[in-house]
Amino acid sequence: MIITKGLFNKVDYWKLKMKLISRIRALDEKLSQDCYICIHCGVEGKHSPTGFHPKGEAIDMHFEQGGEIFPPDAIFNFVLQNWFGGIGIYTHWNNPGFHLDTGPIRTWWKKDNSGAVYTLGEFLDQYGLKHMAPGVTT
Repeated sequence: MIITKGLFNKVDYWKLKMKLISRIRALDEKLSQDCYICIHCGVEGKHSPTGFHPKGEAIDMHFEQGGEIFPPDAIFNFVLQNWFGGIGIYTHWNNPGFHLDTGPIRTWWKKDNSGAVYTLGEFLDQYGLKHMAPGVTT
């Protein structure tokens, strides 16, 4: 299920591109019925004017089950294997989660409000995770 949650009262789904909505729905279909995609924002909020949010091609979100938020490290491999576009990991948010966009495949990690951007490798090392390419299982 896809729900709206966070700082914004309402996500303006009419401003999101169909390409993004289709990818979010495909991601949602791979989750168990009691797991939710909680969207914080789409075009709403303060974002780079040259980024994907103003174009309706990005969301900020987290995953939740039974009222508990999945930490990004706990669900990262699922996201990596099932999202085709940009993946930003934000562990410092009030509801830690992801930026997902329809741009080129790339990843980054922001662990605090300093503005510093870290690599996927640094995120994986911090949490003791293994890098799994899309479609690869262990």
